[in-house]
Amino acid sequence: MANDKLCFVIGAGASAHFGYPLGSELVEAMDKFLSLIRQAKGTYSSDDFIAAQNFLKEMKSYNPLNVDFYLKSHPKQQNIGKKLIEAVILYSQHCDVFKKSNYQWKWWKSGLIGSGDSIKSGAYNDRPSQYDNDNDFFPAWNWVKFIHHSIVANCEDADAVKNALKNIFVVTFNYDLSFEQALWGYFKTSKFADDIKFQEYLFSTFFKENIEHVYGHVVRRDANKEPITENYECEEFDSYMRHAYKIFECANGEKLNIIGADKSEKLNVKAKGFLEQAKHVYFLGYAFDTFNNQTIGLEKIFSNRLCPRNICYTNLGDGLICDSTVRSFLVEHGYTISPLNADNRIMLALSRTKNKKIVISKSTKNVYEALERDLNIPLTKKEPSMKTKEATEQLQHEIANA
Repeated sequence: MANDKLCFVIGAGASAHFGYPLGSELVEAMDKFLSLIRQAKGTYSSDDFIAAQNFLKEMKSYNPLNVDFYLKSHPKQQNIGKKLIEAVILYSQHCDVFKKSNYQWKWWKSGLIGSGDSIKSGAYNDRPSQYDNDNDFFPAWNWVKFIHHSIVANCEDADAVKNALKNIFVVTFNYDLSFEQALWGYFKTSKFADDIKFQEYLFSTFFKENIEHVYGHVVRRDANKEPITENYECEEFDSYMRHAYKIFECANGEKLNIIGADKSEKLNVKAKGFLEQAKHVYFLGYAFDTFNNQTIGLEKIFSNRLCPRNICYTNLGDGLICDSTVRSFLVEHGYTISPLNADNRIMLALSRTKNKKIVISKSTKNVYEALERDLNIPLTKKEPSMKTKEATEQLQHEIANA
């Protein structure tokens, strides 16, 4: 079992695999969500619904860079804005993002709805073929399976899995609970599903103490608008949640923080602590936004030469811009950029270089393909054989005497 602590930093690019909108797509998703309600309910009207329509109209005329920037500069509209954000995310979750039968990739772009404003099974037939999956429970691009596999690969029992989880931390900038839902989805179908103590540890300890949603997360509610205790189930909502207007009525966004406003202006000490103690850091779908970096104290952490870290990151989307930002940021703070899949002899030599920190690899693929092809996750491992140990010691001796 590997004892090195590992931290995943998750951005919007990672949740996009499950059909949730990116920040740049949120206005479009809001517009489509409200139109679904109007189409289904016709004369449906409430104070909040009218306020939401006015909010969206004003924001679109303002044409902001993103929704968070607009809400930061319009504090009086934050409550209705957060309610609408939560409703859109819950509706995205309700589109059965974890089930093939109703899986709709980017539902707000499909232009297709079913009976009323319910989701029509298989409505979006133009989704990319890679999202088809023989497994009815998960979309094909569920990247969490690579993390799950690394956790359980060499664990014989639930106690071993718990010990592996103790070394894993997650910092997410996303409002959705896709990581928790997907991870629990794999565990509940495994041999550990019937272990009550393991379930208690997963829900009461790992999900609550080892995962930090920097800007809060959505909360599901029942028909009486009371919070549902368990947010991590991937199962379908109750029948009343089949309609967009019901989700809108139950959402309030009280657990969400606006980027650049309220509590998000303060340093997130918990997230900073996760990163400070991690030897391996994986940035997945994260764009290294300056404000987000400051919120988790990234610059101060990377300036610490006493804690060398191995870093992996994905760089899809604004490739050259993001790559330039990331590389200059890391080099400025003393990191040595090593080639992807570098020879072990080179890597070992670099790791012994005084006061140097290493970036293991960068992938220009999306999060799923990066974890599948480029970025190895060193969570659990079998004890090396005596022959392997001898070969490693010999290599270390050669480098020391070089």
